[in-house]
Order: sequence, then structure tokens, then C-alpha cells
Amino acid sequence: MNKLTDLQNQISKIMDDNKPTIILNDKADRAIRELEKELTQASFKEDFSLLISQLDEERATESFGGSGFTREQYSIGWKCIEGDNFRLVLTNIPHNNSKILIKTPSQFKEDIQSLLPIFAQKIIQKYSNQ
Repeated sequence: MNKLTDLQNQISKIMDDNKPTIILNDKADRAIRELEKELTQASFKEDFSLLISQLDEERATESFGGSGFTREQYSIGWKCIEGDNFRLVLTNIPHNNSKILIKTPSQFKEDIQSLLPIFAQKIIQKYSNQ
């Protein structure tokens, strides 16, 4: 029985060591993952970005994600991150600071969630006309 207990303890330790530090499974996370999946499955490998204000012109001068910056000062993009991997990226333009969208704080993801379909539509419009 001692070997079984040791094995269970080892398994528990491995599982604890490898569990994700952040669980990304709320509605905004699912929307982001779904759009990334669709773009990846479509083999879309072109850098593309838009200002957040271009996706919601009526709220262009409002704060984005509760930050001190407006929607005109952020962009969302589909960009090559490492090697051949493309991800959705949020960029703070004044600081030239980009982060993978799904890894940004929840208030940014919640704020952009409703704009993701518009972003996808803009990609379709741009590349279907070429």
C-alpha cells in the first residue's frame, strides 16, 4: 500500500506542477479562441491590424479596457508572433506594447469581445476584394 500512496503523491505533484496558472474559459476567452481557430483553419497568414476606434467609431475617444488610454490609442491585430504562429494581439500604440489578446487582463478582453466579429468582417472585406 505504501507504493500506491507514493505513486498517488507523485501523480498529484506532477498534476500540480503542470496545471495552468490562469484558467482562460470565460465568454471573452472562448470568443478569442474561436476567432483564432477560424483564422488558423483558414490558413490566413497575413499581418492585419486595425485601431479599436475603427471598429467602434462612436466610442473612439472613450477609455479602452478601463485604462487611461482611448480606443484610438489601441489596435487589435492578427500577427506573426513566433516562427509561423499567428495570434490575435492587442497593442498600446503610445507605448508600442503588444500582448497576445487572450493573455491580457479580463477588462480588455470583455471590452473587445463584441468587436471581434467586426474585426473578422474587416479581414474578410479586405482580402475578398483582392
